[in-house]
Amino acid sequence: MTDLLIIGGGSAAFAAAIKARELGRTALIVEAGPIGGTCLNVGCVPSKVLVFAADTAARKRRFPWLASSSTHAAGVEQDGSQTNVAGAPIDASGMFAWRDVLIDRLRQEKYADVAAYYGIDVVFGRAAFETPDAVRIERADGRVERRTFRRALIATGSRPRIPDLPGADAVDLWTSDDAVRTARVPTSLIILGAGAVGLELAGAFSALGSRVTVVTRRQRLLPKWSAEAAALVHNRLTARGVDFIFEATPLGMKRTAEGATLVVQVGGSEAKALSLHAERLLVAVGREPNTAALNLEAAGIAVDPSGAVRVDASFRTTHPAVYAAGDVAGMPQFVYVAARSGALAAENALTGSSKTLSGAVPEVLFLDPPLARVGLDEYEARARGLDVVVGTVAASDVVRTAVEGVTDGFIRLVAERAGGRLIGAEIAALHAEELILPVQLAIDHGLALEAFRETLAAYLTMGEGLRLAALNADAAPAPRSCCAG
Repeated sequence: MTDLLIIGGGSAAFAAAIKARELGRTALIVEAGPIGGTCLNVGCVPSKVLVFAADTAARKRRFPWLASSSTHAAGVEQDGSQTNVAGAPIDASGMFAWRDVLIDRLRQEKYADVAAYYGIDVVFGRAAFETPDAVRIERADGRVERRTFRRALIATGSRPRIPDLPGADAVDLWTSDDAVRTARVPTSLIILGAGAVGLELAGAFSALGSRVTVVTRRQRLLPKWSAEAAALVHNRLTARGVDFIFEATPLGMKRTAEGATLVVQVGGSEAKALSLHAERLLVAVGREPNTAALNLEAAGIAVDPSGAVRVDASFRTTHPAVYAAGDVAGMPQFVYVAARSGALAAENALTGSSKTLSGAVPEVLFLDPPLARVGLDEYEARARGLDVVVGTVAASDVVRTAVEGVTDGFIRLVAERAGGRLIGAEIAALHAEELILPVQLAIDHGLALEAFRETLAAYLTMGEGLRLAALNADAAPAPRSCCAG
């Protein structure tokens, strides 16, 4: 009998298995596909390869001297294997080969080798509950076996949601899984959905040579973010050649000889139908939990209307010996949330503790420039009746942005007026994805704006921008010389 049987093989599963072994217990992972989960195989890692390549192309376009002189006037070409964007050559076949090598390497180093190091058993196959204390496993090699457990963890993640639209079955749709694992850059691409995934892929494929159209039901981009951040993203993607269609209701799809057609109705006082054509149609309208094949009813495990496993604050399901973590439990769909919840769920399951997720949860969009936020923004804080001060610095006032030629954006810190305790930040600027961690630490540990004001910030780093924003709190931004306080 296994102490902790884990269904799934991604970040939540491995974090849980490691915790089990650290506690001296046995752990078995059952994974239907390659280990590594969504993030490694069809999510974070392959998508960021595309984003890195696209940003490199865009940077070469801004600074032609980064490219060889022979490519300065290359313009835009697309032959399916190589993209050449305005003097920024990107060898697509080489990029895709690097992506595959990287994924294979990380799968070995971060998962297979880790399992061997900790003594974690891994079975490749599909698991479903057979009774409240046993699962049936259909192995990849065709064998079927039954395993009992003392405790179990469901960590099967989520999958892209496919919209129920007329003609969807006939179209060779792309999901984000397909887009990040493609072997060629399409000449044209329609993206249905303007969330984080849709926008990141829009920015990447447009810079790599695709003609991209983004279709969304919303009136503007990124409603959870400030209007300033949303406008920055809109303007930057438009500059990359992305077209946006707002207030658009999808009516249906159809397959064509050239690719796919999406029919939408554009809202407003005079609604009209539009037919959009592209080589590829990517649906990026969210994700749904992977629970349908688990036979949860056999173990008395309840799900919510979305199909996510119901859990309490300590990750326990309606079965007292079964826990769930990550996307499958309806948590924020970030790999770091999945990993942390997996470790906590395993500890709770095996020790009887009741640990919960705590601390600020950061959110990052890998755009050009990237966006990052944590805690409350100024509008959310004031809507809650909090008296706050706001410190903002334009990205162009941080000299590092001038060096790299990405001067758009801002850094904004939000703090309580009484005492100056930090409660949130929104950053839309170069290297925002790195800047958010010190702010997150400050929020989690109750630090105030004074901590940033009085800290020596190394020059020609973006971290200096946090100090400048703190200095500007509750005051009009003042001109400053380099490194000056």
